[in-house]
Amino acid sequence: MFRQVLKEERGFTLVELMIAVIIMSVALIPMFSMFDFAVKSQQQGEMELHALYLSQGKMEELLADYYQNKAFLTPEAKSEQINGYTVSTYIGVPSGNLQEIQVAVSYTFHGKQKKVSLTTKVVEYP
Repeated sequence: MFRQVLKEERGFTLVELMIAVIIMSVALIPMFSMFDFAVKSQQQGEMELHALYLSQGKMEELLADYYQNKAFLTPEAKSEQINGYTVSTYIGVPSGNLQEIQVAVSYTFHGKQKKVSLTTKVVEYP
């Protein structure tokens, strides 16, 4: 009886295994591309957040100078490199009692140029 049970049991054939492998590959390949996309998105988010922190810090530094001196800042445009990011500042010529301040941070992500910018206007009261 034991021998009869063993004879009736069959394993998987090579064709069945090949079909199973093909079905699994068709299901798994898109999942791997989703993981790659998720990793790139996370890296881009980190870089953009870092650029935003740099631009916010530079803007706060310029505004601190403005409020400390209680006068318009000297109009200028300059750029500097910080950890692979290019921080550009533009302080406009005062127009009446308004002065525009712009801070832009640019960086390269996977060969594409990205940019984060902040703009504000300060008012000088008489």
